[in-house]
Amino acid sequence: MDRRILLLAVLPCLWLAAACNPRYCAGNPYDDCRKTWDAGIDGPELCKGNGDCAAPTGVCDIAGTMMCVQCTTAEPGACSGPTPACVSNQCQKCTAHAQCMASNVCLPDGSCADEQQVAYVANGGMGNVCTKASPCGTLDSGVKAGKPFVKMATGTVSDNKTTTIDGKSVTIFADPGAQLSRANAGVILQIQNDSADVKIFDLEITGGTGAANAAISIPNGGAPKLTLTRVTVDINQGVGISANAGTLTIAQSTVRGNTNGGLSISGAEFDISNSFIVQNGAVLSLIGGIDFPQISATGMHRLDFNTIASNGGNMSVNSGINCSTVVAPVSFNSNIIYGNVVSAGGKQLGGSAMCTAIHSDVGPDPSAGTGNINMDPMFVNLQNNFHLMSTSPAKDVADPAATIAEDIDGDLRPQGLRSDMGADEIKP
Repeated sequence: MDRRILLLAVLPCLWLAAACNPRYCAGNPYDDCRKTWDAGIDGPELCKGNGDCAAPTGVCDIAGTMMCVQCTTAEPGACSGPTPACVSNQCQKCTAHAQCMASNVCLPDGSCADEQQVAYVANGGMGNVCTKASPCGTLDSGVKAGKPFVKMATGTVSDNKTTTIDGKSVTIFADPGAQLSRANAGVILQIQNDSADVKIFDLEITGGTGAANAAISIPNGGAPKLTLTRVTVDINQGVGISANAGTLTIAQSTVRGNTNGGLSISGAEFDISNSFIVQNGAVLSLIGGIDFPQISATGMHRLDFNTIASNGGNMSVNSGINCSTVVAPVSFNSNIIYGNVVSAGGKQLGGSAMCTAIHSDVGPDPSAGTGNINMDPMFVNLQNNFHLMSTSPAKDVADPAATIAEDIDGDLRPQGLRSDMGADEIKP
C-alpha cells in the first residue's frame, strides 16, 4: 500500500476518544489499548509496559500517553534523590510534603527527608517515640525525640507548659492548618542558649494567654537563632514575639492581632523581610507593630519590604515602629509603614533620630528620607487583606538597588521596572 494512503487511514484514528487510551483506534491490530505504530510510519514509539522502556525514561505511561516517561502517578517511586517528586511524568524537586510518600516531609532544598530522621507530632497523638505510625501529642515530646526534623500534622497541638528548645538544632515543618498553642497562661515557645538553631516553616502559633507572656520568647543569654518562614503568629494576648538575644530571622510571615503588640526586639540581631505586621496592639498596650528598646552597634539589623499597618497602642505610642536606644544609625528600606493608629504626638516611625526609613511609604504623618512617599498604599481590604491594589502608589517605587527576589507569596520581584514597597509585589 502506498505510504501516503496508509498514513491517511491511520490519522483519523488519532482523533477518536477511548476509555483507556486517547490514541485507541478500534479495529487496528492493537485495539487492546496497547497500540504501537506500524513499521514504516513516522511517529513516536509507543510502549506496552515497562519492559519496553529504559532509563532515564524507564516507566510506560500505560494509563495515559502509552509512551516511555520518567515516572507516573501510579509509579512515583521511580523518582528519588534530589528530584523525588513526580510532576507531569517528570522527576522534579518536591514542593509539597505530600509528594514525599515515605516521610511526608519535603525539605527546603527540594529533597525528601528520611523518615527515620523525623519526629512526628499530631493532635491526640499517644506515641512516645514520635514515629509516623504513632505520633507524639506535643511539640515538647517531638523535640525531645532527638531527631533533626519535627513534622506537625494538621490540627491544634497544645500543652500545659512552655515548649523550650534549649541549645538544640531542629527544623520544624507543618502541614496546612497546623497550630501550636498552650492550654494555660504562659509563653508558648521559648528558644534559648548557645547552639540553639531553630527553623520553623508554615506553622501557626496562636491562642496564647496572659498579657505579660510573649507567644514566642528568646530570653537573655547566649546567642540562639530562630528563623521563621511562612509562619503566622496571631491572636495572642501578650506580644507576638520577644527577642532579647541572638538572631531573629523572619521571612514571608504574618504577625497579626496580638493584643500587647507585634514584636519587641532588644539587643538581638534581626533580619525581617516580606512580612505582614498588622493589627497588633490595643488601647492600653505599650507596643504597636514593632518596638526596638535597644539596637546594638554591630550585627545584622535589616527590616526591608514589610507591611506594617493598622497597629495601635496607648496614647503617644509610636505605633508603627518605635526605636528607643539606637547605638548606631539604622535605615529600614522599602517598607510600608502606614495607617497605624497614633495620638498625642505618637508617630508611624519615631523614638530616635538614628532610626530612619528610605524608599518607604510612611504616613499619614510625613517622614523625611531618600525616596520616601506619604500616600495611601491602597490595600485590598483593611480588615483582612493587606495586599496592594494594582493602582497603588507603592508600585514600582521601592529601592532600585534592592536584591530581594520574592514577595510574601513567593511572587518574583520586580514585576515591573522596580519592585513595589511593602511585603506584596503586585502581580498582573
